[in-house]
Amino acid sequence: MERRRTVLLSPRSAARLLPVVLLAGALPAIALQACSGCSSAASNPIGPLPDASAGEADAPFEGGIEAGIDADAATEHDAPTDEAVVIPPDAYPDSVPVGWEAWTGWSPQCPLYVPGPNAAMPPPIEWEPCPPPVPQDISCQRMKDTWSTKGYGIAAHPQLAMSAQGGAPTLLFTRIYVDDNPDLFLTLVANVDGDVSVALLQTSVQHSSCEFWDHGLASDRYAIAAHTGLGQGMFEPGVVGGRTDSRTPDTVLRLNPDDSTPHWYISSHWLVELGTGVHTAWSWDLTTSHTVYYAGDDPDNLPPHEATVIGGDVFSAVNTLSLCGVMSWNLQNGLRPLLRWYGDPTRGASNFGTDGKDMVWTYSEGANACTNDPPKPEVWTAPYTTDPAQVQATAHRLRSDVRGMSTDRYAVGFGYAARDSTFRSPMANSIFLVRLSDGYSWVIPGSPQTDPLTFSTVLGFTQDEIFVFAGMLQPGGLGGTTIVRIRLDSLGPGTPPD
Repeated sequence: MERRRTVLLSPRSAARLLPVVLLAGALPAIALQACSGCSSAASNPIGPLPDASAGEADAPFEGGIEAGIDADAATEHDAPTDEAVVIPPDAYPDSVPVGWEAWTGWSPQCPLYVPGPNAAMPPPIEWEPCPPPVPQDISCQRMKDTWSTKGYGIAAHPQLAMSAQGGAPTLLFTRIYVDDNPDLFLTLVANVDGDVSVALLQTSVQHSSCEFWDHGLASDRYAIAAHTGLGQGMFEPGVVGGRTDSRTPDTVLRLNPDDSTPHWYISSHWLVELGTGVHTAWSWDLTTSHTVYYAGDDPDNLPPHEATVIGGDVFSAVNTLSLCGVMSWNLQNGLRPLLRWYGDPTRGASNFGTDGKDMVWTYSEGANACTNDPPKPEVWTAPYTTDPAQVQATAHRLRSDVRGMSTDRYAVGFGYAARDSTFRSPMANSIFLVRLSDGYSWVIPGSPQTDPLTFSTVLGFTQDEIFVFAGMLQPGGLGGTTIVRIRLDSLGPGTPPD
């Protein structure tokens, strides 16, 4: 089949931006992946390591792709052919602030506007107390909607990371309906209590075929998923990225037209693409790409879903309704089965998350281990590693889990792990949090029927707080989307492990 080609464009040869619109009270759909629940067991859920007869799964291997990029092949690029597209300031929409400039790196028909050298950045994030029905006995703040009067909130896929400059917590998020205008979206990278470092303004969201949405944040990099609609259900997908200390994007990756758009996961080393049946890692300069995981080369043909990227290491969650596990990959060791039981539907692992120090996942054992809510799913942890032998030697059970498998990965950091519970009442729309040192846990309750409070994706931790994407009533009674921060020391003593 035809090899996929990519085109590296010069930073001023084509761009535009438009995140997913979240209308009143609507949270992003959290579609359960093929593996939706796993349970627990008294026996060692890590080992023994996969038998060599199962596709020699205990040895590193690199998969080649029948349709797509060859494993470990240098990426072909077309030399930039476009002349730099410059839009004169007198052609800017009236909504563009004075001193901002058009950036046309994705498409000259739909530019992004960025603050020029002498222009002021947007003001810092403001926070306000969380209103009821957030439990009033916890210390909770939500992002204050300072950009609209109706409280529409923010778009899907906000991200939290520790910045490279002093490890300060930093957010990537998109303000929608700026000034109550459905055509104005503003994507920001900002310190949670400080300055904005990146600002990308979209001015024609409702009237363009180009779409952008915030998707990845690492210590010094951000990524925004992008696509251009081509009609008849086809898209030209790709990603726009840059450094968090630069006002202008410096990475533009275009993929061949497709009927779907990939998700992106990043570190300071890699841009990792989740395509159909494949995880592909791209270097930030786009000179090389590597096949991390390809379902066609897996002994069980499991499709990949979520990826977690830490430095040069990539972890792939792979699953169907009957089989589920986690693979690890890096350049040194290739692809290895980190938490896999080839051909065995009675053991499974999912909800995997890590901060580079601790790893946390849900383990399930028994009949139909990889379907939701087996008899006794458990929370397991191990020190960070990509080596399955080390996981087998160090992993241990923390406590029972609230639910089985899902796409709700554990966010891990500062000795805690947490994920949202989007399954059903009474745990629906709640946050489940575990302390890794002793297995104590907490549940931060949402509203079982979604309105007026939905705790969605856990974004991560600081030393003192947990950050969560949420939906809750905004001023005027409109159900909008926001980010909340909750102090860990306000949650009370917690529930002992079972």
